[in-house]
Amino acid sequence: MPPVGNKRFATGSKRRARNWIKSAAGSLPSGVTASALPTLGLGAPYNPLLYQLLLDAKVVEGLGSGIPRMIATMRSQGLPDPAFQQIGSFFKITLFNSFSHLDSSLNARQRRCLIYLKDNAIITAPQHARVFGVSHPQAVNDLRKLIALGYVKKRGKGPATAYTLAPEKGKKKA
Repeated sequence: MPPVGNKRFATGSKRRARNWIKSAAGSLPSGVTASALPTLGLGAPYNPLLYQLLLDAKVVEGLGSGIPRMIATMRSQGLPDPAFQQIGSFFKITLFNSFSHLDSSLNARQRRCLIYLKDNAIITAPQHARVFGVSHPQAVNDLRKLIALGYVKKRGKGPATAYTLAPEKGKKKA
């Protein structure tokens, strides 16, 4: 069975992939677990003859280099490590975007607000109320929660109050 790709999209002004999931039929080599994959750095071809042909043709780089390279690339971009799962006879890899690690107490509107801020840099409470279809007090409550969790920074006072992503760009304070 060929690999299957699945993209989930967030709602907002721009379509943006939330997570990328790839699964393929087949199990891991004997004795290898999904949780150990990031540390092993090894590979085992299902078809050694085909592997050697592809290696000679310079189509593949070598066994065991893909997963460590994938993890290093994700980390260099400030993204969470991929998740590896063996589910029955399928192997699944999930690559997360920059907002996948958000606090689970955030509601969908607050998550969309962070995406809005990433695309637009600034939002006011009246804009939040208009864009997300809530009352002004609810917009203020949403923004206060994002501030309390360290995702958003408040700038100005009174009618000039505006909100931007915190310098950590969406990561919680320690």
